[in-house]
Amino acid sequence: MVRQKTRTERRAARRLAAPAFRALPAAAFFCIALFCADGRAFEAVRGANETLELAPDARTAGLGGVLLGLPGEAGASSWHPAGLSEAPGGWFALSHAEHFLNSRHDALSFVVRPDGRDALGFSVARFGSDGVPRVGEDELPEGEEWETFDVSDWVATGAFARSWGRWRVGGSLHLLWRRLDQEGFGFQTDVSGGWVGESWRFEGALRNASGSGVVWESGWKEIEPPDLFLGAGWRRDIPYIYGELRIAWQSVGIFQEEGKSGVERSGSATDSSGKVDLAGGRAWEEPLEWLGSSSLAVEYVIAGKAALRAALPSVESPSEWSAGGGFRWKDFLRFDYAFRHHPELRSVHQVTLGINPWGL
Repeated sequence: MVRQKTRTERRAARRLAAPAFRALPAAAFFCIALFCADGRAFEAVRGANETLELAPDARTAGLGGVLLGLPGEAGASSWHPAGLSEAPGGWFALSHAEHFLNSRHDALSFVVRPDGRDALGFSVARFGSDGVPRVGEDELPEGEEWETFDVSDWVATGAFARSWGRWRVGGSLHLLWRRLDQEGFGFQTDVSGGWVGESWRFEGALRNASGSGVVWESGWKEIEPPDLFLGAGWRRDIPYIYGELRIAWQSVGIFQEEGKSGVERSGSATDSSGKVDLAGGRAWEEPLEWLGSSSLAVEYVIAGKAALRAALPSVESPSEWSAGGGFRWKDFLRFDYAFRHHPELRSVHQVTLGINPWGL
């Protein structure tokens, strides 16, 4: 039997966690002030910190990138920090994914639970490609005697979450170091929250809450404006086979005008002008396209030990889909795998290994 913490122990745990809860908002404010201190103008872009768009672990990848509307785990620190309030503490998760053009995404995350209502999440991730040949225009690399270079993004994340009864709230700060043809430094803040009932849950996340900014060596500055994402989930116990069925819907951003999906919808990836036919306008301008660009995910958990997952990252593009599964051995080891199929780009395989040293 697991011993419950006394009230004195819970208070002591909250006092130990209090500095971290205060440090994250202070660090976010410092990043914003530092970014704005330089008087040079910045350009509003989409994808200033594109690495944070990638699935942080195999579970999220198998669910098509859906985080809202489902119980959270360590990967929730990526942009749905309130989900950490349901994540089990003490777990280290190491994730690896192979993307197109020999690029790789690796991440290490960890969740701390000072008490039953608070959670802290930390992660470090790298997305990049190594050994890229450096060739000039109209040149082709031959043999093994050519100069190579690396391109990469490094992201360090700190997140916190707190629950009050059925309500959840959380915030996260991401620090970015980007190395392309020049180096750049950036940051992003996210806040999320929601209500969790017996069968239903409703959640929302404000990504880039303070704007997602990057400053390059040349002095050029980029910032991505905030966007609001909504999600809903439903669950039902299947007692005869010791299972739990979870279904979740997650919207694309509501406020921003940029297209949300570049996958062709009706036979051609370009329109008459030669531009890619993107789907997903603003919710109030093109409500049907906005709904069609949203995601659906299904997860079936068997006796809390194994899980099967499937998702459509964009409802109106069924040719792009993802699936996966996972299992847990006792309270010590877990393994998750995901496969994401894309009709034009290379399919992605992602694996995550989770270890709880205190579960032995």
